[in-house]
Amino acid sequence: MGSLLSDCPDREKLGWLEQDHLEFGSVSRAYNVAAYYREFFRNMADGQLANGLVPDNVPEYAIFGGAFRDDPNWGSMIIQGAWELYQAYGDTQTLSTYYTNMQRYLAYLESKASGNLLNYGLGDWGTLDKSTPIGVSSTYPYYLDAVEMSKIAAVLGHTSDTTTYNTLATQIASAFNTKYLASTHNMYANGTEAADAFALDMGVVPSQYQAAVVQHLVNTIQANGNHVNVGEIALPAVFRALANGGRNDVVYTIATQTTYPSYGYEVINGATSLLEFWNGTNGTNSQDHFMMGALNEWLSFEVGGLQPAYNVVGYNRLMFRPAVVGSLTQASSTYTTPYGVASSSWTRSGSTVQLSVQVPVNTTATVMMPLKSGYKTYSIGSGSYTFSSSLN
Repeated sequence: MGSLLSDCPDREKLGWLEQDHLEFGSVSRAYNVAAYYREFFRNMADGQLANGLVPDNVPEYAIFGGAFRDDPNWGSMIIQGAWELYQAYGDTQTLSTYYTNMQRYLAYLESKASGNLLNYGLGDWGTLDKSTPIGVSSTYPYYLDAVEMSKIAAVLGHTSDTTTYNTLATQIASAFNTKYLASTHNMYANGTEAADAFALDMGVVPSQYQAAVVQHLVNTIQANGNHVNVGEIALPAVFRALANGGRNDVVYTIATQTTYPSYGYEVINGATSLLEFWNGTNGTNSQDHFMMGALNEWLSFEVGGLQPAYNVVGYNRLMFRPAVVGSLTQASSTYTTPYGVASSSWTRSGSTVQLSVQVPVNTTATVMMPLKSGYKTYSIGSGSYTFSSSLN
């Protein structure tokens, strides 16, 4: 973290953009980046080409060719990062200042689409399973860009644009499901971990198939020995898809593996920081890389149990929902919201779970205490509270 978020300190030292939005949850829960990230938007606006393309790395000190200059998961930082800043900090100035730049980038992607689908790019960079179709990994950010542009337009009061981008998102979702949903097998494309996770994270899976697609993803992970074989693009989607599908237990199993490929395998083979690739223990490539850091977001949001409530801005409504999984007996999470310090701390003794929370002033919260089946829900205002529940 210097003048830009460089991907590694030893080799290129370039500002590759995909990590900045894919790892925003992990980065922003560790650091207040409200001001820091605005610099990235100035860089992207300065580096945007006349045709609307936002290069994969900015400032573009080194000009690459092909997908190393033009990949939708990289350039989409200009839209997805702006929306993340707004959600975390209520930053409307960045939305307003760079709205035209965002429009130009989405128009550029539209010009590259065929039948409302994209089919180019680097794919799921760093993946061990290279069979996921490029069209799946490249349409993933295209759809999210359209959805988030419709929301940004609504925030800024651009009513006609909201309708336009909503329509585009609907068309992309329809085309994506037509081409990639294999409903007879409850999977997407060829059924890789990444393909299922992308579809679930996009939110395009028809309701009648959602539970089955989550289960197919779980089955695939378990068939791989409870390992993920995805790269940096799909990894956050895998964790979110499992968490949102009620399978934090599967994420815990992934997180505690010590055989290859896994975080634990890196640790027992001497890694003291995140490696660039799952096979980085052989000493090749970067030994200090944050692009696979999505687990930190899961630990803070799900295990720690502190996250913003759905579709809120600036953490003005919180949700406390600790994932009491595996052999864990305690966890905590603390975050300084725009309203003050929020915290969550839980312990487990036998079947009893005790949760202590702190809610900042001018903030409300929903508390979801885990039971043997489901949750018991409470609504609270600012202050400090303690709750207990039984898993029996």
